[in-house]
Amino acid sequence: MLTLNKVIKMIDLRLLFLAILLTILCSSCENDRLKINVSEVNVKLNFINADSMFYNSTISRRLVLNRNFKQSFPDLYLYTFSKGLKINTSVDSIFSNQLTTFYKDPYVNKLEREIQVNFKLLSIEKQEITEAMKHLKFHFTKMNIPNNIIFFNSLFSYNSKATDTDIGIGLEWYLGIDNNLIKKTSIPGLYEYLKNGMDRKYLVRDVIYQWVYSQIQAPTDSKFAEDMVSWGKLLYFIEAALPEKDKALILRYSPEKFKWAEENEKRIWKYFVEQKLLFKSDELIKLGYFNEAPNTRGLPKESPDRLGQYIGWKMVKNYMNKNSELPLEKLVDVPFAKIMQAYKID
Repeated sequence: MLTLNKVIKMIDLRLLFLAILLTILCSSCENDRLKINVSEVNVKLNFINADSMFYNSTISRRLVLNRNFKQSFPDLYLYTFSKGLKINTSVDSIFSNQLTTFYKDPYVNKLEREIQVNFKLLSIEKQEITEAMKHLKFHFTKMNIPNNIIFFNSLFSYNSKATDTDIGIGLEWYLGIDNNLIKKTSIPGLYEYLKNGMDRKYLVRDVIYQWVYSQIQAPTDSKFAEDMVSWGKLLYFIEAALPEKDKALILRYSPEKFKWAEENEKRIWKYFVEQKLLFKSDELIKLGYFNEAPNTRGLPKESPDRLGQYIGWKMVKNYMNKNSELPLEKLVDVPFAKIMQAYKID
């Protein structure tokens, strides 16, 4: 015979089970909200391995490519050759001579051989970039899609760069820290912490980062807190484009660095507050918290860099988990103060 106490206990157990079930379901919703079906989304991307085409072509063919590329993606092409490679593309004879000299350089020749061997097909990257652009198009229906994705040897002038219409990728940046040529590279400004990030796994992430940065949500030049949330939105949009990728990769952290950030989130936030950083607008101060570096200024040397970006990303994720029906297109316009006020750390 059921007593009143037994009935109450049964009800309590059922309520507890229901609460646990709801927690699991909500957690699943948070994790899956970005994992969408994009099979019906159509995007058309044109992939061009400009570096391979130049390297493996005759002199006369190189001149034809020079004219064609100047018409097809002029801004990116001129930037890469004029600023990065220091090659004049305006006069055929000068271009031909300078490009030939460039490829004959012993270091460049070795670098090219490494690029040709390691990036012969790029089929996986092309597929992942296409899928990522489909995700962006799903979330941002009015967003432009790049006309061309161009692979270059930029001689370490950039890993990825976007114009209004195209994206360039410096393949040499993804040869890997274990590559002997990268280990021995002594180009000024190519610090060890930058070499540590020269991993092929970041290639697709960097392409999407550049496109989102140029098209959707570039960080502002105002207060620390506003920049923090702007970076957080940008990273959240990259996550939306690459929902199957590890979160460490989205942040461009190693697994160890990401773990440190996750375990010290409260400590990082407390430091920002205690140092009264949130409403500072000094660009030099902000450099230490948003830019690439060996670590983050004022925090332990084992900390990752760009922890201002990381906290902004956590703020945005927290806000979106609480506003699960909000489209990503609407998130762009949510004021930074509203997102920051909703941020709570257990």
